[in-house]
Amino acid sequence: MDEVEHVDRVLMLRNGQIIADDLPQKLESDYKVNSIEKVFIKTGEKNAHSSDL
Repeated sequence: MDEVEHVDRVLMLRNGQIIADDLPQKLESDYKVNSIEKVFIKTGEKNAHSSDL
């Protein structure tokens, strides 16, 4: 996912739902990680728990 670091905006989907939409650097900062791949993993974990409700 190295190329994602060079784009203006990232949109992540899970089951057809938007789970993240922002600047790559902002997402990394918000999720307190150092790569967009780790953001993807964390958003997946976060949304998996919320779908259990």
